[in-house]
Amino acid sequence: MMRRAYCTRSIGMATRRAGLVLIAIIILAAVPVMAQNQGFLGPPGSGLPPFASPMSMIGPAPVQGYSLYPGTGIPSGPGACGPRVCMPSRRPFCSLEPSVSVGYLIKDRGLGLLFDSNDGVGIAGIANFRQDFTMRGIWLELMVPVALSDGLGIALGGAHLFPFQDRSREVYNTGVLAAMRNWATDTQWWNLQVAGTYQVFPSVTAVAGFRWDSFMANFTDSQDIIGIAGLNTDRADVTFSGYIPFFGLLFQTSVSYGSVLTAGVTGFPAMWASFDYKETFGGAGTRFEASGATAAGHFIEAFGEYMLLMNNLAAGAFVKFSSIHGTDSSVTLSSLGGVVGDADFSFDIDRRNWIFGAKASMAF
Repeated sequence: MMRRAYCTRSIGMATRRAGLVLIAIIILAAVPVMAQNQGFLGPPGSGLPPFASPMSMIGPAPVQGYSLYPGTGIPSGPGACGPRVCMPSRRPFCSLEPSVSVGYLIKDRGLGLLFDSNDGVGIAGIANFRQDFTMRGIWLELMVPVALSDGLGIALGGAHLFPFQDRSREVYNTGVLAAMRNWATDTQWWNLQVAGTYQVFPSVTAVAGFRWDSFMANFTDSQDIIGIAGLNTDRADVTFSGYIPFFGLLFQTSVSYGSVLTAGVTGFPAMWASFDYKETFGGAGTRFEASGATAAGHFIEAFGEYMLLMNNLAAGAFVKFSSIHGTDSSVTLSSLGGVVGDADFSFDIDRRNWIFGAKASMAF
């Protein structure tokens, strides 16, 4: 219990620090832009030069300037105005447009962890075992886009899952009888990312970026134990840190005056991540431990959004699907305590989820 409390506090502290970093980014980016818009830096007739924003160098943004990275708010296209009709009479440029997205994340058996022995024998009488559980919760995402030049944009942001806790099912292959149990789950999942866009054609935008993904799950309250030497007091813990580059294309079209539909896909044909796994079997006085790194795998994310433009405000709905698969073909699984030994296993992680929600943004 002490170790769990320590892990939970550590993740909580990291999450709060990430939130403070994002808030600082917003403040630092917003102050000069808002000051320029209000005339605090170089009012007419003062003789002082205006704040040298990249957007102030290219003049008023065009009326049809909307082009975003869906679900994140990265601007691109001429003027990079974001989801609205720019008003040159009020603002000569549009360089900052923070957005907030809130959605419901759901996927039946959305997370799977598999350890499979490479020799078919395994350790402590277990040749392979797999954890599966449903992921549900409220997804909160904040993005801060900044326009750099005509057609080029960049954004910083992050997201956090507020989970609904579900029970997982773990199945063991002992080669003799069916063996399984289920667990209460406690998950922590958040990410930070940076990405940029460049408008290739009027309705096509290229995107590339990097995401750091942090995931942790604690499994406790072992129940319905069949075929293994387990106790109710057993526990299992997994931590996963992904280092995910990505690239892709976005496609955009005007549905009607004042509304825009955007769809896109990003991904990367590998999954670089580190992981740690621990599990106890109290009836045998044994615990499993393994750590390693994945390289093979993939990251895929497809998304779409429909936004209504209202002067410097925008609101709409979005849907997003993401899939992560990572593999470590050779990881040492150690058995400590009652049964001592090491065995060579492969490790696979699959995480898939849908998010349905709403998004709002404001341009400065």
